[in-house]
Amino acid sequence: MTNFLYCFDSNYNVQATVSISTLLEKYDSEVNLYILHDNPRLFEKYKTKLKKYNNLNKIEIYKFEDTNYDFPNLNNSHVSYATYFRMFISNYLPEDLDFLIYLDADILCLSNPRSVIEEEINKLKSSDNVLTGLNEEISTSHKLRLGLKNNRYFNAGLIIINYEKWSKPETVDNLLDIMKSNYGNIEFWDQDILNIYFDGKFSDLPINLNYISPDGKNVYEEQINFLHYAGSNKPWYFENTFNQISNYYNKEYKKIFRNKYHVTFKFKKHEIPIFVDICKTKSINISDKVRMIYSILKTKIYY
Repeated sequence: MTNFLYCFDSNYNVQATVSISTLLEKYDSEVNLYILHDNPRLFEKYKTKLKKYNNLNKIEIYKFEDTNYDFPNLNNSHVSYATYFRMFISNYLPEDLDFLIYLDADILCLSNPRSVIEEEINKLKSSDNVLTGLNEEISTSHKLRLGLKNNRYFNAGLIIINYEKWSKPETVDNLLDIMKSNYGNIEFWDQDILNIYFDGKFSDLPINLNYISPDGKNVYEEQINFLHYAGSNKPWYFENTFNQISNYYNKEYKKIFRNKYHVTFKFKKHEIPIFVDICKTKSINISDKVRMIYSILKTKIYY
């Protein structure tokens, strides 16, 4: 039995449903699913789509209540305050959990990750570390701004957590203290806070468990377990709809929601020239263009 955790708000109900569906479809063992959500009632209709998977042992959804904080760097950002939910997981999850795999809602499971995950859990179990994450490069100036003593920094999109060590009573307070004392230096939200807290003390995650999507390129599915649409390279953003890398998301989205494309509810005015260029592209067939126009007509246009 493997425990998986997602933290998101109602803006990501569709994306999270697609992500979880790919996980349950590919994973060949039973799964316990834990979700921390801003409004669980709004996720109920999506939850029913997940119950068809026989390997879903249980799904527990908790309403996020720790809202009385001024979370940093959310103005004009593509993320919401939900990115900070995982700092508080020990306030909600059962105490008797051993290991958790946390996934961002913009991750797709492309191939069965069970054996690799089990191997990484065993490595983490025999180490002194609290988590396993993908070591990645960030700028020297950013490291200096965060005051990191170690030259290591992990991407927090997928992390394996030794929950017994993580859930110590002081963890939440320590993370909040870091958030407050580094408020003006936080660029990558809770990921920065977690990296300050652990300061290089983490086990290394194989890249196939958190493969950051390249712009507009295909990947080798059989070599990758999880594809991560990190940053602003989201397949549901209009300008990325016809990127090759978006095909993976669109294919899974169509299985669940039947529509061919998922375009988010905000279509920005500056994207109109991009839309015109797409309409002129001969390699995109007419039926796809019609579907795209229909999707946009259902959205609001923002400046």
